[in-house]
Amino acid sequence: MRKFNKKATKRRMDVLWSNLVRLRDTHCLVCGTTENLQAHHAIVTKAHSNATRWDIRNGVTLCYRCHICKLHGSSDKVFLQDYLEKLNEKIPQDIQDDIRIKSNGIVKDSQANLKMIEDSLQDML
Repeated sequence: MRKFNKKATKRRMDVLWSNLVRLRDTHCLVCGTTENLQAHHAIVTKAHSNATRWDIRNGVTLCYRCHICKLHGSSDKVFLQDYLEKLNEKIPQDIQDDIRIKSNGIVKDSQANLKMIEDSLQDML
């Protein structure tokens, strides 16, 4: 039996999450393109909470240009605030509220718990 590798498991789960978000949205929610799509943690960053890291409701699809160049590449705080507000308009308020509440929870990085989350992501494909 192969030894459990937490880091590799999380990487697989991140890929599953990204695939599911991009399959659901099919295009960049900012500019509408269908090329060079990426998934973005829209409400709570993945570093902030494992409780929402793999929740597809916390994701939106953006193209590379809108995601990296505009969102992560801008130092203009007014632009970013406006950009994020427009992006959050794409997500219903009740889902945003639920994700924020859920982000305060703690998800243990146990093998069993990560396996359960990974299996649920696999089931969504």
